[in-house]
Amino acid sequence: MAESEATEWARRTVGEDIHDWIRAPEVLLMPGAAGTPSFVSVSADGHGPCNEPSFHLWALWELRGTTSRPELVLRNQPDRWMHLVPSAMADVDGDGRPELLFKHFHDQAAGNASGQPQRLENGLVRAFGEDYVDVDGLENPSFVCPC
Repeated sequence: MAESEATEWARRTVGEDIHDWIRAPEVLLMPGAAGTPSFVSVSADGHGPCNEPSFHLWALWELRGTTSRPELVLRNQPDRWMHLVPSAMADVDGDGRPELLFKHFHDQAAGNASGQPQRLENGLVRAFGEDYVDVDGLENPSFVCPC
């Protein structure tokens, strides 16, 4: 799936900015091609200047069931440190399960020597078993304090 096709996804931002440093979550409905799963992704990211509270979240559910009785099945392991927003999905390895492509990922829990989070640019998330937990991409390390 080409990146331009990502615009076909239903993209919803819930409400307006809640505060200067708290942005509303981004909710994506990602319909799969025939015979492949559809997903719902929720991404939230908020941070202020130095020493301000921060939060980061990405959760992914597989959409199952029927339109009259939909069922959401959690397909990643969300935590408050990881953030990404999928930009496209495609079965890049031919195994029948789509991989999720992204432009930016960060993980506050995987910091480097200067305390900066792990940052990946232009990567993908693969399914490991049923769950999408294998995140890979081009590392963009930062070793300077953002203050």
